Parts: sequence; structure tokens; C-alpha cells
Amino acid sequence: DMAHIGHARYLALAKSLGDVLVVGVNTDSSVQRLKGPSRPILDEMKRAEMLSYLGAVDYVTFFDEDTGAETIRILKPSAYLCVEGSWEGDIAAKAEVLAMTEFEGGVFCAPKQGPTISTSEIITRISLRAVEKLAAELPRLVSDGLKF
Repeated sequence: DMAHIGHARYLALAKSLGDVLVVGVNTDSSVQRLKGPSRPILDEMKRAEMLSYLGAVDYVTFFDEDTGAETIRILKPSAYLCVEGSWEGDIAAKAEVLAMTEFEGGVFCAPKQGPTISTSEIITRISLRAVEKLAAELPRLVSDGLKF
């Protein structure tokens, strides 16, 4: 959804596995199906443009499916990077790893970045800060005559 430092680290590592790095980006409708109606935060064109500015990324492509497995079957990359353990609980990652095995592409696993480096966690922290700010301002707003 939103690129963050964890994504940048993974992309740099992925680039080191080959000569050309192609990044698959979920379309907005795919993100909504997977994450819910309040997502994505940034639309697909903005996400793709941002990725295109990163030096590690050579090409960006969109996929509308819930997984990138079909894109993998079309592109037949020599290497695929996933997050350690993601293929066990993540249907998309599992489908993508299985797609790589269809033509003997290499699957490489990167360690997880940590629990605080995720788009969902960043959204939660931003939301909590907004609520804290509103709660701090509420007494002043009420004294200024705000009606509910």
C-alpha cells in the first residue's frame, strides 16, 4: 500500500539477486479486496511512480489478482524474494512461491523487518496520534462552545 523503509530494504536485497528488478504492484481494486474498503491509502499510480524513483527498481507492473502468481508465470523471473515464513500464512506469498517452482526459479527468503515496520502498523500509529491530539484539544474545543 505505502512504501516504507522495510520495502526499500527488501527491494535493495531483491536487486542484488539478479540483473533486472521488476516489482509487481497490486491494483487499487486488488488492495481493497485484500485490505478492506479504507485501503489503499495511496492509489496505484502514485505507488508505482514512487517505486520508479528508487534506484533498485528497473520496472514496475500492475496485477489485479489477489496474488502475483500469474505475473510470475508470465515473466518467469530467475529469482523471487519473499519474507521469511510468509508462505506459511500468506496465501499470496504461497501462490507466488509455488508459481516459481513451476519453472525452477530461485526462491530467496529475507528475515522479517520487525513488528513496527509495516504499512498497517504505520497507519495505526498515525491514527493513534491523531486521536491523542484530538483528546488533548477536546477541553479547549468544548470551552470554546463546540457542540456535539
